Amino acid sequence: MRNLILILALQIIVFMGCTSSGDKEQKAAVQGSIHNHAFCYYYQENGDTIILHLHVNGEKASGDLLYHLHQKDKNSGAIEGRMAGDTLFADYTFSSEGILSVREVIFLRQGDTFIEGFGEVEDHLGKMVFKNKKAIEFDGKMIFKKGDCN
Repeated sequence: MRNLILILALQIIVFMGCTSSGDKEQKAAVQGSIHNHAFCYYYQENGDTIILHLHVNGEKASGDLLYHLHQKDKNSGAIEGRMAGDTLFADYTFSSEGILSVREVIFLRQGDTFIEGFGEVEDHLGKMVFKNKKAIEFDGKMIFKKGDCN
């Protein structure tokens, strides 16, 4: 009888250990999917095309950004920054007409879209930055939709 109780106790401990471990693994997988994303967002209207390939890992964000605006020079480059809540703050390092430049970009995430923010900028040590981040406008004129950008 004592051996039977001991065997039952061991089975319960093993079962609970497996369940607990499985729960931890499942929770880690869910958290990983929440904080580790790679997506593509695009804006396409009136001959303008803008594509944002974005990889988010925790608060860190990186990716590629391409502007192909109608009757304007095309520019493309890399973004590197961070997500703060629903706002992406990043530096956009790009090449246009063979000239390498850096400017600050800000996007607001709303559901499955991003809206680019605009505001007054100034040159600060060779980088164009927003004069006042609190005055940035997200007017919704250029809404980037999540999708397949291929």
